[in-house]
Amino acid sequence: MRRHAIGLMGQAFECAHAVLVIDAGIRSCSIKAPVKEQLLCIMTSMWMHRMWTFQEAVLAPDLFFEFSDGLMPARTLLAAASDETDTTIMALKSQLAPLLFRSCMRPAKHAARWEFGWSLGFVSQSLKRRTTSKLEDETLAIARLLDVDSYELVNLPPQDRMSSLLLKLRNIPTDIVFTHAPRLDRPRFRWAPKTFMGHGTALSLNYDAICTPDGLLAEYICVLFPATRFPSSEMLWFLDGLPDGMRAGIRNSGVTQQGITEVTCNAILLKSTDQRLSNDGIAILIDAVDNCGRGGCRMVGTHVMEVAFMPLLGKISQVGNHRIIDALLMAQLPFRLT
Repeated sequence: MRRHAIGLMGQAFECAHAVLVIDAGIRSCSIKAPVKEQLLCIMTSMWMHRMWTFQEAVLAPDLFFEFSDGLMPARTLLAAASDETDTTIMALKSQLAPLLFRSCMRPAKHAARWEFGWSLGFVSQSLKRRTTSKLEDETLAIARLLDVDSYELVNLPPQDRMSSLLLKLRNIPTDIVFTHAPRLDRPRFRWAPKTFMGHGTALSLNYDAICTPDGLLAEYICVLFPATRFPSSEMLWFLDGLPDGMRAGIRNSGVTQQGITEVTCNAILLKSTDQRLSNDGIAILIDAVDNCGRGGCRMVGTHVMEVAFMPLLGKISQVGNHRIIDALLMAQLPFRLT
């Protein structure tokens, strides 16, 4: 019964004539209160921090907030906020408005016919401050927003839902591998986050990565070095011999798989194409090469851990007992991440 109800939730909000938000925090505010106070009550309410109410906000064709002494349409509230020049009001409105796009940014007569499909980047960004007591429900709560049938996910084992969702999306942001989140512990999907909640990493609009049953296909800036074994307690080491005489400190941001005391890696993938800037990265172990035909090939690498890439000026000095490793190559390369 619960699975059936979950499968219908997105459809219920999308097809409703209107949706009324009833929240104790919002109810504590008067409909006659200043716009800033009303926005603050909404932004700090539990309604804004629960996972399931996210699709309520996004899918509702017409949304109303219940204040202590009356109801207010969301479009009326945002219209009032648009007339204000107060920087706090403008900031609050900029955070709330994207969630209410369907009910506020389009004419009401067209809202019910709107063919939607939110980006994974928008959804992940919106989930960063939301929580749930049942993490396994996360993919079910966002499937409808991503134009994926939640019925197909609800009958899967919870541990298979995130990988199945990503496979159905197929084209995903290349920087999904750099999210600061725990990773799935399953072959060919160790690059994938377990959740989009809590880490607050914004995904780009670059959907050049392709999720396949055999791994993630994408191109990344890569630093290759000899295979090196690191204890998980080794938090800092250095790379020498990078292009243009550049050097870098590499800080271990945390081994993502629990119980691992030692890791081996031979490459770092960087999030930014500007290697002169401090950069999020992941350490991987390249252990195979795919022959793609016509002389092309693709490196096959397994996600090992998150790292921070910190370019250094001048010589590496005062490194103490930290090891220095010579880089072999720095280039943009095609990968299949597993």
